[in-house]
Parts: sequence; C-alpha cells; structure tokens
Amino acid sequence: MKLLKRILIIGFFLLIIIFIVGYVFVNHISTKALPDYGTAIQLKGLKEKVTV
Repeated sequence: MKLLKRILIIGFFLLIIIFIVGYVFVNHISTKALPDYGTAIQLKGLKEKVTV
C-alpha cells in the first residue's frame, strides 16, 4: 500500500509539472514576436522597386 501511494503521489506531481511546462511553452509560442512582413524597407544598392 505504501508503494502504491508513493507511486501515485510521484505521478501526480509529474503530471502537474508536465502541465506547467506545457503551459509555459504554449504561452511563449503564442506571444513571441513575429516578423512584420507588411512594412517597406530600404536596402542600399537597389535602384528599382522589388516585390517578393
């Protein structure tokens, strides 16, 4: 009985840690800065308008 209780407690804490790490990872991915592809930039050496 002691072994089963210990296994369940360890499993519970591991599950909580996995949820916390997953939440931090998803939060980081969803809030990180994305490049702004809608802006115009100036590059030296170009003489005409370039579209990509």
